Amino acid sequence: METIRNYLNNIFSNMPDTPEVVRAKTDLLNMMEDKYNQLIAEGLSENEAIGTVIAEFGSLEEISEMLGIPLDQTKAVKLKEITLEDAKEYIRLNRQRAVMVALGVFLCIVSSAIPGFGEATNSILVEAVTMAAMFVVVAIAVGCFIMSGNPLKGYEDISKNKCVAGPEALGYAAEEEKEKSTRYCALLAIGVMLCVISVIPACISDFASNEWMETIGAMSVLIFTAIGVFFIVYQALAKKGWKKIQRNCR
Repeated sequence: METIRNYLNNIFSNMPDTPEVVRAKTDLLNMMEDKYNQLIAEGLSENEAIGTVIAEFGSLEEISEMLGIPLDQTKAVKLKEITLEDAKEYIRLNRQRAVMVALGVFLCIVSSAIPGFGEATNSILVEAVTMAAMFVVVAIAVGCFIMSGNPLKGYEDISKNKCVAGPEALGYAAEEEKEKSTRYCALLAIGVMLCVISVIPACISDFASNEWMETIGAMSVLIFTAIGVFFIVYQALAKKGWKKIQRNCR
């Protein structure tokens, strides 16, 4: 029921707060909830019922006469309709964005490990090269962060809660959640595990008298951590695609 109320709040957000409008909003909410309960009783899922109710009642302008609202007052926010293809593309692009952000974070962490290899060689030239390489990697990471916002341009309505999804779009988002939730949970577990065990190589290298082994052990901490953080960041951002459709487009 909360999603239907949120939908109506968006529809009526720019309407004057008059007794007529409040009464019309209440009447419409009651009608939509009655229809929702009827569809649930008929065996439809929550997403299917919500999508059907919204599609059946349409925009406020289409039913203004039935609700007794003058046409000059029906200046509600125009909500973009999210189709099945929109939902598929948005979720795909959100995963693409997740990869870019996670890769940027990964490169930032790994970049701090690069100068250590140069220091282990005791060569001024190698140290200079590895230091330059570190800045190059950081620059690539910054580029990943900047580019991560581009894929979702054109879908601002979803982020700003100015959209409504049809039954097929909501159903697809629900299927994505059902299919991918276990996989992303596993990525989170692996990421946390890698961060925890990242100190093991460093602990082992402390018993070695070889400077290279000590350097590799220290650098391994950063590399394992970087991989773990990549998985953690990716799964956290990737699943926002279906979550935003389910939360913002009802």
